[in-house]
Amino acid sequence: PQPPYSRAWGCGVTTCIVAVSFEKNFVSASDTRLSFGSRFAVDDVIKAEPFHGEWIAMIGGNDVSQAVMVIEKASRILRGKGNDFPTVVNGFKQAYREHYEETVADEFLIPYQMTLREFKRSGRKLLNPEVHADISIRMRHYDMGCSFLVYGYDQKKQPHIFEVRSPGKVSFHDKPGFWAIGAGASSALGMLALLGQAREVTRLPATIYNVFAAKFVSETASDVGPKTFFMIQEYGSIGFSVVGRRLEDEMRELWDKVGRPRVPDGVADLIAGVDISFWPRKRK
Repeated sequence: PQPPYSRAWGCGVTTCIVAVSFEKNFVSASDTRLSFGSRFAVDDVIKAEPFHGEWIAMIGGNDVSQAVMVIEKASRILRGKGNDFPTVVNGFKQAYREHYEETVADEFLIPYQMTLREFKRSGRKLLNPEVHADISIRMRHYDMGCSFLVYGYDQKKQPHIFEVRSPGKVSFHDKPGFWAIGAGASSALGMLALLGQAREVTRLPATIYNVFAAKFVSETASDVGPKTFFMIQEYGSIGFSVVGRRLEDEMRELWDKVGRPRVPDGVADLIAGVDISFWPRKRK
C-alpha cells in the first residue's frame, strides 16, 4: 500500500482558467475536485486564494500539498510592499523558489544533514563522487508538482495574468488576456481561442460564457470534476456566483444544446461520395 503522504498519493487538482474582459473584469473558473492517486477524489475544494491586495493565485498540479506554503510565503514577502506588477511577480517568484529549495533539501539532502546552499558550495568535497553525481541529476529533474495561475490588478488598476511553475519559472499572459493550467488546460485554451476571446474586444457577458465553455470542454481530460467554482472580479471587489448552481446549470444546458461542437449534418454523405484509394505499402 502507498504511504499516507500527499506526494506518494499524487494529491492533485486539475483545471484552472482565467480571462480578462473588455471592461477589465477577470472571469475565472476551476473544477472543485481534489484527487488522491487514481482511486479517490473529493469535491467542493476551492482552488483560488487571495494573497496580496488585488491579487489571487489559482492552484494546479499533481502535488498541491506545497501550494498553501508558497502562497503564505508570498503574502509575507509582499507584506507592506507596493501593488505594482513587477513587485508582485518578483515576490511570488521568490516565494516559489525559496520553497522549492526547501523541498529539494527535504527530498534529497536530509540523510546528509545539508542545506541546498551547503550542497552547492561543498557537496563535491564532502560526498562520494557517485553519490554527488546521482543527487545532482535527480535534483536537476525534480519538479515540485504544483503551479500557480496568478491574476490581479496593479496600482494603476490594470489587469495582469502570469503563471509560476517549477522551479520558479514565470510566464506572462497579458496577451492574449487569458490562460489555463492543469490537466484540461490544452482543451480550455483551444476553446477560448476558437471562441475568439480577446481582452481588447470581448465584453463581460461573452467572456463569462467563453470561460464556462472552456471549463466544460476541459472536462474531457482525466480527473477534471464536473462542478465549477466560478468568480468575477473587478478592481476593489469580487463577485461570486451566489445564485446556487443556477448559472452553471443554465450555461451547461445551453452548452449541451447549441454550444458543444458537433459533426455537421451531411458530413457522412459527403465523405461517402469521396473516392478513397489505398495503395499497398512496399515491403523492404
